[in-house]
Amino acid sequence: MYSDVFNYFTIILLISYLLYFKKINLKIAFTLSSLSLLPFFVVGTLVPLSLVSDSIQYTFWAQIHRSDLGLGLPLSIDEIGSLARHSGQTVDHVGLIYALTPIPFIDNFKSLGFSNKFLFILMIAFIYSNKARRDEVLIFILILYPSIIFYSSVGLKDTLVLITMIILAYYIVEKKVLFIIITLSILYILRSVNVFLMIPVISSYLIIFSNYSLKIKIVFISIFSIIFLIFLSLYSGQIIEMLNQYRIVRAREDGLVYINLALNIYELIKSLLYSYTRFLFLPNLLNSSSFLEVIQSLENIAVILLLIYFFYKLYSFNKMKSIFWLICLIFIAGVYGYVQTNVGSLVRYKYVFVAMYFIILTYEIKYNKLKDGL
Repeated sequence: MYSDVFNYFTIILLISYLLYFKKINLKIAFTLSSLSLLPFFVVGTLVPLSLVSDSIQYTFWAQIHRSDLGLGLPLSIDEIGSLARHSGQTVDHVGLIYALTPIPFIDNFKSLGFSNKFLFILMIAFIYSNKARRDEVLIFILILYPSIIFYSSVGLKDTLVLITMIILAYYIVEKKVLFIIITLSILYILRSVNVFLMIPVISSYLIIFSNYSLKIKIVFISIFSIIFLIFLSLYSGQIIEMLNQYRIVRAREDGLVYINLALNIYELIKSLLYSYTRFLFLPNLLNSSSFLEVIQSLENIAVILLLIYFFYKLYSFNKMKSIFWLICLIFIAGVYGYVQTNVGSLVRYKYVFVAMYFIILTYEIKYNKLKDGL
């Protein structure tokens, strides 16, 4: 507990530094300072450790890497032996990221919450310090987004995924291909399924909204479509099987015995079109069974209203881009809504895409106005 006081003090030093050099303003600094107190209280007080049990492994791996770097006390042989089977896997890589985060102490299951706050604050500074990206209203939407507040206060990797997705969103709009590739590579380490979903989205965006002539675009789109259809005809069975296996594993984790599975591409498309509503609208107030789900339901209402507003603004500015991003949202929501049977997990995977969409829909307008000198 006392060690986390020093962790919080480190965050205050970071905020003070960013404020002094005008990388954030006073309102943002005060809000971030207040919310950075939450790791003291979330795990063990507001929610049990069992609800965020993955944080146990991330904490141990961060301690192992710090020990290897000579920055922490060595773990016992028994503790290291129990984690050896995960060596080289995602939890190992995430642990290394947390180990390198300049939070002085990682000695309990609350410590990584301060690491996530530290990294989240750096992301906010990344947005605010660039005049083209700076949008104070959007920054406060991100800071006060309930799911972001919660997951940035606990020791889960979701904040790392969020930060990567938000940075990716800016690079997509700016069409910085090299930075997109680098960011996707990092995202692959953290959550590979998001990369598989984003690659066709980003590829389509770069082709459709490139500066090439219409004839060249038609050629690219035709080639891309032919390759896609060939790939689909050859591997549709494997794709369906992979999605169904993922759905079965998630269902078993939730204690479900019987679930409907798509058996062919037609049934899969039909399931995806139905499932996107689960992704966007669950939980809702009618089926909420706990106080937490009520909060998530109210969050959903706010998210839907904001998405409608941002889509409307983009539609008024550029109809083609608005329609494109809406189709992509339905595609992403459909896949996640199909494979994920647990409503709580849907919220966990959804909020990073929602935050990404908030960035894209608002930045598309601002960036292109600046580029056109408007």
